[in-house]
Amino acid sequence: KGLNVSPLIQGGKVYTGHSEENANNPTSMGGIVCLDGTQKGDISKAGPAWQVPAMMGKSAPLLIDGRLYCFDEGAKLYVLDAATGEQIGKPVKLVGTIMRSSPIYADGKIYACTTSAWHVIQPTKDGAKVTHKLRLLEEDEVSGSPRISHGRIYLPTGGHLYCIGEKDQKP
Repeated sequence: KGLNVSPLIQGGKVYTGHSEENANNPTSMGGIVCLDGTQKGDISKAGPAWQVPAMMGKSAPLLIDGRLYCFDEGAKLYVLDAATGEQIGKPVKLVGTIMRSSPIYADGKIYACTTSAWHVIQPTKDGAKVTHKLRLLEEDEVSGSPRISHGRIYLPTGGHLYCIGEKDQKP
């Protein structure tokens, strides 16, 4: 099956994932993988630097201070050591049951949306902690990803486009 997550490339490593059936284990869905991006030609023989099966959705991962923040399709956040793929802390359950959008990072915080809720997440020593959450109106289902421009966050939903930030914020 194909990849449906935008890859993240940093320092010769490629981090990506998928939410489909695994060819080597058809009873599990999804996975995240770290590939050596410096290899040339067919990289399938060397295999991945590391791989975590049954953990991924349709959101692109975030890399912050050597940690990979991955959101699965069931609206759980996993924090992984980017060098080894080892899980840090316990998964963090977000409000809602589905996550399709990709998170963003600014001012030391992660901003993420499930299809039905907005979250502000603080990276911590032991993983991550939700510091703010807000359930959205039913018409505001989120399938698109938030973006940052000129000191504000823009959140597209099925019903509205929200601009989040302080009124007098200078870009």
